[in-house]
Amino acid sequence: MNSVASAGANTVAMNVSVQQVTTSYVIGAETQPQTTEARSTGFSALTIELLQEVSRKWQPKALATGAQFLNSWPCAVSGRIQVSGTVSNLNTDALQTGDKLSIALTDCNQDGVILNGGLDLTVVSAIGDLNVVGGSATDTLTYKDFKITTGSNAITVNGDATLDSSMSTGKLVGSLKAGNLSYQLQRGAQTGTLALTGHEIHFERNEVTSTTTSTLSGTSVFNFPTLRGKFSTNTLEAISASPSGAVTAGKVKILGDNSVLYLTYLGSNQVKLELDSNNDGVIDSTSTSTLTSLDPQLWQ
Repeated sequence: MNSVASAGANTVAMNVSVQQVTTSYVIGAETQPQTTEARSTGFSALTIELLQEVSRKWQPKALATGAQFLNSWPCAVSGRIQVSGTVSNLNTDALQTGDKLSIALTDCNQDGVILNGGLDLTVVSAIGDLNVVGGSATDTLTYKDFKITTGSNAITVNGDATLDSSMSTGKLVGSLKAGNLSYQLQRGAQTGTLALTGHEIHFERNEVTSTTTSTLSGTSVFNFPTLRGKFSTNTLEAISASPSGAVTAGKVKILGDNSVLYLTYLGSNQVKLELDSNNDGVIDSTSTSTLTSLDPQLWQ
């Protein structure tokens, strides 16, 4: 049960992470991650900070030819970030319909987190500025070997997603829809994979506290050293997450071939696990654990 719970928790974490990272990038949000808080995700808060930096610096000071541009700058410790693209207006901060950006990361060391690979963004539609009430946008995102390495652990993301977002008074609301997103996770010499199919995340972000609530659904196929399989995920109680991506509340239903596992986030890294082993509507066992102790269950 703990292995399945860990796979489910990883699915939730990956979805919340993608939503946090891409939303922060697109709107250029100024979040203040709690670096001492226990996190349920391998997408470090430093990744969010990196993409915020890109949103502030993409406008080129030189090398622009018409609407095409190329700009780059050094990362915090070493390596470089390069941004290129085609935009309709280089004299405005806001991206317009049809604009395209490509971010390339080369051994980009952001205070101990190493980033490589790329992220492409195409603006499908845009109305006003997403930092202003009434602004809205639809963007397609393509992750290309987008790799985050911390020590001997790493996550590599590939796939496409569509981000819809709009700003109302005090909150950003929207959805992230991913036809296919794949993650390769590495723990030392071991590797695992997690593929998300037909996943949808609907979210609401408080622009004062930078906290988010979200719901998610979809199918996950996973292959880890101790477990492999397939399950569907559905949200029963909205998932709350801090600016750093730590999940603090929420309840998720994980449906396997003939069993159901309910994963409830209690905050402070704690989770409750309820297993209906034969999907008859009766809980057969209940236990509590931590996200920290669940994760190794997939790697033993």
